[in-house]
Amino acid sequence: MVYTQEFSVDEFPFWSGAKDTVDEVRKAGKMDGLQSLVDEAFAGKTPTKTQVNDFVWFERDFIFGSLGIGEEEEDER
Repeated sequence: MVYTQEFSVDEFPFWSGAKDTVDEVRKAGKMDGLQSLVDEAFAGKTPTKTQVNDFVWFERDFIFGSLGIGEEEEDER
């Protein structure tokens, strides 16, 4: 049996390193951008909760780069 459900990254129960990534994205006010990246990453697929969590956890550099998070700090150096 396959069960699918639409969700918002604002409500998804992230864990481990993904939770840290989401906290940083939330602080930067870029949750809509994260939603778009997750939607694009799994377009046409039905990911598991673990796949969604792992994408946000292990693709942190890609997510931050795509959303422009941390660029301000780099500019100051």
